Amino acid sequence: MAQKDKPPQLTMLEAKGIFARDCFRFQDQPEVYYCITRNKRFVGLNGEEMPLSEDDIWERYDIIEKISRAAFAQAQSEYRDRLWQARGQPNTLELASLAPAFLDAYCNHYEDRKWQAVCRYEEETLRRLLDLSMETLFPHEAGTYRDRQRTYQQMYRDLVLAKAAQAAG
Repeated sequence: MAQKDKPPQLTMLEAKGIFARDCFRFQDQPEVYYCITRNKRFVGLNGEEMPLSEDDIWERYDIIEKISRAAFAQAQSEYRDRLWQARGQPNTLELASLAPAFLDAYCNHYEDRKWQAVCRYEEETLRRLLDLSMETLFPHEAGTYRDRQRTYQQMYRDLVLAKAAQAAG
């Protein structure tokens, strides 16, 4: 995107030190977070595009607060936890406490099939559980991306097949 094609909102934010891939919020709405994508779109905690006009930024220019990507990720995690709990699904903390037992049962006692107890959860919850498990199995810089993907795919395949078998009776 050429300099002249840059949205005026982004030019105004750059004057405040906020660039593409940065996050911010307005101090009068501390619960509403914005993140600027590489494509220069504004997205909120739910990942959806959020309209933000030049006038919105101009009128509240003095109360723009840059936030770290970590703060945005934390707010996003809390937002998702609230959504999951509203749907009756376990939150991240509950899944994090379940992940070690699942990993132990899957990795060390596979034949006992106790790991299949988690198949009562929805597919999205199973994916979240596997994500947490992968963080334990493959901490930063341990193993390759390909190893991690292969392990994730195998575990997910096993869970889906076990879930289908349970549903079939």
